[in-house]
Amino acid sequence: MEVSFLKQNEQLMLVVLEGHLEVFDASALDDQLQSLVDKGYINFVVDLSKIIFMGSTCLKTLIKLYRRTKQVGGVVKLIEPENSAIRRVLYITQFDHVFGLYQTVDEALSFF
Repeated sequence: MEVSFLKQNEQLMLVVLEGHLEVFDASALDDQLQSLVDKGYINFVVDLSKIIFMGSTCLKTLIKLYRRTKQVGGVVKLIEPENSAIRRVLYITQFDHVFGLYQTVDEALSFF
């Protein structure tokens, strides 16, 4: 898994995830996201477009981020994965209703 954090403003962070998101990646990612929330980032755009595989533990990490940001008045928006199987899982689990799924980063950033 590759992760990039691209600051958009004082409260908005773009998180770009690439590759395989395995169970052992989830803990480190969760710690990094918690650290960002602790530093005052309350809004996130998480780019999943280049994800090849995502385990259920990574879905849990996204839910935890959603709950943390909601408590402080923030939101999390997701960029749809190109991988149709992962995209289908996000729709089946109704992540599109919870987070909002966007096709491009620019589209998601325009929300803010």
